[in-house]
Amino acid sequence: MIIIVLRFFLFCLSTYGYRIYIERKFGYPSKLSLIVVFCANIIVLYIASLLGFLSGTAIAMFLIGLLLFSVNLFRDKNDSKIRLFSLDLTRIWMIGYFLIFSVILLQSSLVHYDNFSHWAVIVKYLITEASLPTATTGIISFTSYPIGSSLFVYYVTLIVGYHEGVMLLGQFMLIMAALYSLFSVIRDSSRTLMTSSLFLTIALFNYFNIAIRMNNLLVDFILPLLALAAVSGIYVLRKNFLLSSIHTILLLSVLAIVKNSGLFFVVIVLIYYLYTSIKNFNKEQSKIILLVVGTGSTVMFSISTFILWEVHVKNTFTEEVSKHSVNISSYQDIFAEKTNEITTQIIHTFTSTVIDWHSLSTQGIIFVNVIFIGAYLIIRVGFKRKNSLIKMLFLTDAIVILYYIGILGMFLFSMPIEEALVLAGFERYASSMVIFSLGILSITLVQEMDSLLYEQTIAMRNHRSYKSIKTKKYYQYSSILLLFFSTGLILSESNGMMFSNKNYENEIPYLIKNITGDNQVLNNASYLIVSADKESIDSYYTQYVGKYYLYSNQVDAIENFIISDEEFISTLSNYDYIVVIDEHYTFNALAKKILNINIKQQVYSSEELLANYNNR
Repeated sequence: MIIIVLRFFLFCLSTYGYRIYIERKFGYPSKLSLIVVFCANIIVLYIASLLGFLSGTAIAMFLIGLLLFSVNLFRDKNDSKIRLFSLDLTRIWMIGYFLIFSVILLQSSLVHYDNFSHWAVIVKYLITEASLPTATTGIISFTSYPIGSSLFVYYVTLIVGYHEGVMLLGQFMLIMAALYSLFSVIRDSSRTLMTSSLFLTIALFNYFNIAIRMNNLLVDFILPLLALAAVSGIYVLRKNFLLSSIHTILLLSVLAIVKNSGLFFVVIVLIYYLYTSIKNFNKEQSKIILLVVGTGSTVMFSISTFILWEVHVKNTFTEEVSKHSVNISSYQDIFAEKTNEITTQIIHTFTSTVIDWHSLSTQGIIFVNVIFIGAYLIIRVGFKRKNSLIKMLFLTDAIVILYYIGILGMFLFSMPIEEALVLAGFERYASSMVIFSLGILSITLVQEMDSLLYEQTIAMRNHRSYKSIKTKKYYQYSSILLLFFSTGLILSESNGMMFSNKNYENEIPYLIKNITGDNQVLNNASYLIVSADKESIDSYYTQYVGKYYLYSNQVDAIENFIISDEEFISTLSNYDYIVVIDEHYTFNALAKKILNINIKQQVYSSEELLANYNNR
């Protein structure tokens, strides 16, 4: 673990080298620079992976970052006016948040189903093979899934060290960078109330993210955060067309290859970018051409990574496109399988779930609407000031409705009947929109709150910049209350993750990993996992976990061993290895009866198990 910490420290120095460079070279806002660096890392790795130079590019990128840090450190020693790092309330709180969760995540292990069906498997494949999957790579089940965030997790894992906790930490770093960018919208960072409001927003993100949580590699939480980071940057850089366009390209080109559903957020952010660019651009005719070319290029480059990925999938997996790729033909085939009765049932279940106030996502949408309306009334009636909150409420609700229609379309057109009927993953998909809506609410509120301050000139603000002693006390008490409440929510979430860690020994991944270890050599051996956990086998959870740790595509699992002696021998003969992960009475009894072996929880070669039987 000490080696991991030291290598992580070097990774941070490399990242900081890039941050210093873009901040000083291009005047990039410090709260936006981290997410921009990470997105640039992903784009470079993405291009390198398509060209076949992944690992070499990753190492070179890491070393260049260290070089940039060293050069700037040497320069700063000769200039006493320059400070490498400074602390304020935002940095202190975010560093504390990061340290608490990082310590927990480094001690965490993968548990969620989707880690083993795809997200952890693709990172492991990139680490061990240093290339993208090909048509002959059977270990990757979902070949059309984009690899945006997986590339960053790969980068962190390659430099820091291969470990489940490091993979989780890498994903968390990307999340933290996106969260930190939200603070860039605060006009005056010395105003504690605005900062504390965003602290609370981040804490509420964790609450409404309970279906996804931090201790896995799923990307549904990353999608809205990258979109919010893009919106924050566009707002802050709205007077600088060039930087605003670059920021949009970097963030959206990554967002487009995190997951196919990220395209919805890409479109929303692009509309905002176009609106902001047109609104703030010079109306001279000579400048209009620049606006058209600039915005057109931004839109094109923002979606170029997605187009490249679709081309790559089509060219690489020519025989599997209909199964894995997103296209009209596959939509038609899946929808054709659903009868009118099934379609009606799916729509009814979807509608019932959306309007069910017990649903956490529905509670989130209601919460956002209540806060929007409440804040509008307080400012309009209490402060007698016009504000944009109702306009933003209508806009946010329109986005929510469109997103929910998109989710329904996914259940109807791209999801198998069994999963669609139970709305598999609905809360996870819906929570992405809750988080995005909550983020938009917070960004809007921060601007409106700042406009209510007694002193509007930032340079004139100090501890006396209040209308009265009474309003100053209200301000201070509100700030402290928000700060403590948000910190409490963060600590509560950390306790939840620690509780999950304590129960890890009862999980299927622990049972398998404890016996097989984590094999890092891709192989074609066939394995049979024997387990008494019927539910996990029926859901293919055990098989996916086995494929990940055994690192083989040929992994089956069986619970039902109520079979004849001949069938028992035939079953064992079909596999190279038998993996027994728990007490299975029927299997143990058959093994004792037929093979005269007392079964233990371990890995057996089928040749070893059948030796006594074959020698009869």
